[in-house]
Amino acid sequence: MKTEHFSSSFQQEFNKQLLISERYRVLLLAVFLSIIFIVYLAVVIFSYEIDDESKKAFIYFPCFLFPFAVFVQLILAKVLSRKLINITTSSSVLRYLNTVLDLSIPASMVFVFMNITTPYLGLSSPPSYLFYAFIILSVLRLDFWLSTFSGFVAALFYGSAIVYAIQTGFETFPNDIAGQPVYLVSRCLALAGSGIIIGVISTALKKRTENALKVTEEKEKVLETFGRHVSPEIALQLINKGGESLEVHASVMFLDIRNFSTFAEKKTPAQVIAFLNSVFEPMIDIINQHEGIINKFLGDGFMAVFGAPIANEKSANLAVSSAHKILSTLNKNIELGYHEKAKIGIGIHSGDIITGNLGSESRTEYTIIGDTVNLAARIESLNKEFNSQILVSEQTAREAQLQLNEYEIFENTLVKGRVEPVKIIKLA
Repeated sequence: MKTEHFSSSFQQEFNKQLLISERYRVLLLAVFLSIIFIVYLAVVIFSYEIDDESKKAFIYFPCFLFPFAVFVQLILAKVLSRKLINITTSSSVLRYLNTVLDLSIPASMVFVFMNITTPYLGLSSPPSYLFYAFIILSVLRLDFWLSTFSGFVAALFYGSAIVYAIQTGFETFPNDIAGQPVYLVSRCLALAGSGIIIGVISTALKKRTENALKVTEEKEKVLETFGRHVSPEIALQLINKGGESLEVHASVMFLDIRNFSTFAEKKTPAQVIAFLNSVFEPMIDIINQHEGIINKFLGDGFMAVFGAPIANEKSANLAVSSAHKILSTLNKNIELGYHEKAKIGIGIHSGDIITGNLGSESRTEYTIIGDTVNLAARIESLNKEFNSQILVSEQTAREAQLQLNEYEIFENTLVKGRVEPVKIIKLA
């Protein structure tokens, strides 16, 4: 059988749902027993006349049984509520023992009716059908074996009642029933079979619960992996698409704050963080608005990608447009005095990349690799040499349908780590 590995957070949440379901079952059972007790008082105690003094003890026995059973269920509900606080699982032995105790209630009632009426009538009395109610309620335990166990215990109790009825009052059985024992045996089989059927249903419900929780966990993993730097629309697509490795055509942007080391040398760590946050915050919004994601922060800069993991034919246009918007917003914020003066360098290249989640279950990071990434980083570093702020590759310029004659072009530019020269276009 194929086994699935669930994370600790998933297992904890699943245990929580099991405890909630079990508490709900216990409370339902307490209400159910209370209603039956009220009906019993109204119909039997106050309306049923018994002349035989020896049978009166059996009549009043449920007056102690039902309140005690309700009390036990309420205690269990309290215990389960405490377990929910600590999210601890219930003991399997206790759950099976509780099943036996629950089913002993209708068994006791059948025994009472067998003694205040006749053994045969007791077997067909209303309490005999309560076995099915208890079996049905076991579906809330989301455990095939517990439901099946409920059916077999009910069949065992009812079978014991049949044996008792035959031994103490076989003469009360109708002739056609007395001569056809298969009728009584079939009722035991029906109880056992209903437990199996409810067990199958509980398994299906458990599977649906697991699937729902797994979807929730996957959503949490996506949000944890991408943080707050992904727009809700992109995050939704990531959830639907999953974290599988993909080869896509995208545009990669590297951004760096110029002379940051000199700036940071004269500031306290708190001032440095405050400055970076004030600079990066509007940039993150701009990246999101242009359907991009911040893949990672690099101290005084970041790497962003457009067109991945969700493919977008306009990735180059979006990257170039966001670069212009970032530069204009930065200059505007400096003029307004939102933060100290800063100069940035941006490099963009478009091409094929590989995207996917790398790492282990405890630490996962969405990673983008490929020559496109390396070249984009090299292009950004050329801003110092060309005294520029936005540089793009020829590939990006063509995909963005830029008019190359309107910009300064650096032909045959040698890029570190590459043999072939590259054509670079200066946008700002």
